[in-house]
Amino acid sequence: MVNLTAIKNIKNSFFVLPFKKRFHQEKELSFEEKQNQTLIDIGYKLKRFREKHSICLERVAIVTMIRINL
Repeated sequence: MVNLTAIKNIKNSFFVLPFKKRFHQEKELSFEEKQNQTLIDIGYKLKRFREKHSICLERVAIVTMIRINL
């Protein structure tokens, strides 16, 4: 006879954690680290947007800052 508790435990061990955390155990980031990462991401997106559209970075940054503050 199959042990249903063992099967349930195996199933729960695979589906409790999200896919990303299951394979890449990441530490919890502090507020400052999250803020820094967000700023880095915004800078990267601004750079890609500028390269794609050939627009002055300062103009894009000002528009982005206005949108963030709204």
